[in-house]
Amino acid sequence: MEFDSYLSFTRQNIPLLFRNLVPDDISDEYISGLRCDARFLINRSDDISRQWQEDYINKVIRSNHDSIFGLFADDVLIASVGIQNISNSVVEMCMIDGTFLGVFLFHPHFLKRGFSMTAVWAGCYYLHKIANVSLVHAGIDLQNIQSVKTFKSC
Repeated sequence: MEFDSYLSFTRQNIPLLFRNLVPDDISDEYISGLRCDARFLINRSDDISRQWQEDYINKVIRSNHDSIFGLFADDVLIASVGIQNISNSVVEMCMIDGTFLGVFLFHPHFLKRGFSMTAVWAGCYYLHKIANVSLVHAGIDLQNIQSVKTFKSC
């Protein structure tokens, strides 16, 4: 599912942009990050490649209930935010177990600086303001301590 809107804001004096991720956004650093942290990712291939990731993003874009966003710092992709089961209907959310959000921050310069929380905030804010979603669940692996800390702090 694609959205026309985007968020533009500043954190730690760094201009940030939150928008739909498209295949052209995929960088070697992103693929390398996926390979390094694959054990914590739900939607992944055993053989992560640029082509697999581009195909995955295209599949999500064509979806009626899922979306994937990128968080960009100075026009460089630093994180992706996957959102599944986007729904603004309480009845529909109960039937499909709600809207879920997962964050993948991979850029080493932005690790342990609060940018994962920024990505969570941007995803939730965007869903609430643009898609009228009122309830979002965290999509995390409880063995991923850093992810657990991030979502608890939000």
